[in-house]
Amino acid sequence: MSNQVYKRIVESASSAIELIKRSLIFKVLDHRIHSLYRLCPHEETISDAEEVISIAPDLAAGYKHLGRLYSIQGQQREAVITYETALQNVTLSNNNNYIFQQQQYHQELAKRREMAMESNDKRINFMSILSAELSDHIFAELDRNLRQFACHSQKHGVRQYWDVQWHGLL
Repeated sequence: MSNQVYKRIVESASSAIELIKRSLIFKVLDHRIHSLYRLCPHEETISDAEEVISIAPDLAAGYKHLGRLYSIQGQQREAVITYETALQNVTLSNNNNYIFQQQQYHQELAKRREMAMESNDKRINFMSILSAELSDHIFAELDRNLRQFACHSQKHGVRQYWDVQWHGLL
């Protein structure tokens, strides 16, 4: 065989190795995100979702995870931006088996974007209408993570008041 043939073989093998590495990292991160999500959504989970997006920006999985994590944390605006970015970046390929799955993901992303937009509009500023005593009692009943989030948000001026999402009540 000629040197050209060997060079093409090396290039093809190198491309295949890179594809396999990316695929394995993608799958492992996807499983870790799911497990971390079940434990409690933290910054590590968001970092993993962002890494999945960087590995495969044309696939929906990373965007779905990241948008859901933002929604859970009450960051609906960030969730909406994530879903809008996904709808622009998730590609529909010419592979018939693959295109159907991507179309389903695309529809799901659009639906999640609408849900995040609706949730963002359903904030109730209950702290401004309740007595200080009642507000303190409610705050004391929140779980530790939500209390930390509320204190962090208030401390850094992210929100003027502590907002609580009342899903399904409005």
